[in-house]
Amino acid sequence: MRNPFVFSLRTVFLASVIFSLTIGAGLSVYPEKTHQEPHKVKIHEGGALVLACPDHVYTLDPQKAETLSDKWLIEQIYDGLLEYDQNDRIVPVLAASMPVRISDHEYILEIKHDIKFHDGKPLDANDVVFTIKRLLDPATQCPSRQIFQGINSVEVIAPMQIKITLGHDCPDLLELLARHEMRPLSIKAVTRYGSSYGKVAAVGTGPFRFIEWERGKDVILERNYSYKTDKANNPFLHRIIFHFPEPGSDVVQDLRRRRIDIAANLSTNEASGLASRSYIRLVHKPGQRICQIYLNADRSPFDRPNIRKAISLGINREEIAKKAFDGFATPALSCLPQWHRLYDAGAGGQFFDPNLALKLLADEGFTSDLQVSFSLMYTDDEPFRAIAQIIKEQLSHINVLVDLFPMSKNELFDFVYGRGGKDRAFFQAALEDWEDWRGGGGADQFTWRLYHHSSLENKLGASTYTWEEDLSSALKECDPNVRDMSFSILSPVIDKAVVAIYLCYPHRIWAARSWVKGDFTNSLGDLFLDSVWVR
Repeated sequence: MRNPFVFSLRTVFLASVIFSLTIGAGLSVYPEKTHQEPHKVKIHEGGALVLACPDHVYTLDPQKAETLSDKWLIEQIYDGLLEYDQNDRIVPVLAASMPVRISDHEYILEIKHDIKFHDGKPLDANDVVFTIKRLLDPATQCPSRQIFQGINSVEVIAPMQIKITLGHDCPDLLELLARHEMRPLSIKAVTRYGSSYGKVAAVGTGPFRFIEWERGKDVILERNYSYKTDKANNPFLHRIIFHFPEPGSDVVQDLRRRRIDIAANLSTNEASGLASRSYIRLVHKPGQRICQIYLNADRSPFDRPNIRKAISLGINREEIAKKAFDGFATPALSCLPQWHRLYDAGAGGQFFDPNLALKLLADEGFTSDLQVSFSLMYTDDEPFRAIAQIIKEQLSHINVLVDLFPMSKNELFDFVYGRGGKDRAFFQAALEDWEDWRGGGGADQFTWRLYHHSSLENKLGASTYTWEEDLSSALKECDPNVRDMSFSILSPVIDKAVVAIYLCYPHRIWAARSWVKGDFTNSLGDLFLDSVWVR
């Protein structure tokens, strides 16, 4: 491609005019386009970082983003009202504090002062209200608009305050406010660019500002030197290049040859091949994705609590993590992840104890002469094939017969939820990969499910605990500590009931060159490149 800057007096003059007009219009100033290949970018102190993305970027508009790459870019360009930090806690960023409840369905949210968008416009309550109304407008065509339908209205009540009115109880309001779709937009920028916003311009308040994107090529961001929040100091890096490898290219080889600095979403095989390389730093941690067996507690044999418990006790989760995930998974011992602040190892949970499993089965009248049997549906690809075979073999040791039924993912969900003419009564157990935690923020997603599925109480056996009134009140609170108190009571109840059999948390795996320093992700897979520096 022809270089747009030709070194002549005429060009210098025209560039100076364009610069003056751009500053006058309040727009960003784009640097000279270098079109360097990723491996030619010089790595130096506070310099550039090349990150290989797992998929292509389609938009830089937070309310139209669909791919993981879209989301990662948005996290660098835009700050949120609330965000998940590197310890998975929801914290205020552009909001001055957590929302304050003034009635059952009304909340006040105060916006921080002295925050500016990349185009120089100060952030105020009008931008936040504009953002939320645009999100809720069907004309915007936000792919996830339906999950925000609990928000009835939003209005400006002061220059830096808004009021949010809900149409009904919204147990995951904090989580919704922390989503990328809620990251405030500049009224000025969106109005200026109209339908082209997110394609030719992206104006946020985040640590990095958008510089360059040619469709189908790399996206370049540069440091926002005016960055001002309590979340962090100015970012260390000067430039980030989001690189999109060609289909079929080998990102592991690109990493070895120094063409890229960070590779994301590696497979367990790729990670195992890099583990012994001294110049590579593997970053892997259990994510919010969980592999579990979803049970139909309305159908035999899982309508009997002791049978559900016995099946759970007969499964060795350590073996599943080792064999199906090459060790890049953490066994799930409770409805709460072990790293969650409320996890209590002494409160019970789901463990491997085949002797106790045999005793429970005997108490229910099942012995080696009379076996428990059930069908296990699963998606016909890896790692589910391997997991299903391991479970079948493990449960045979406690005289439980498992019939395996592989099928497509869509067919599996049709049976589980009774869609597409499929009879849900046919389904007994399904091996599923549940990743829909973001709407409820991990552990809080379980309280959300519990709150909206009161029929679960019928499956808790002889439990006399009732939670609906207390939980209904607690979930109206925006104080995370109040919500934590309610869940600390609920989690042992859920574990005891064995509503589902939790298996393991597959790890998100990243690989970085050894000169890349800092913790750049959390268990939700958020990307914190403002915390990264290069040696």
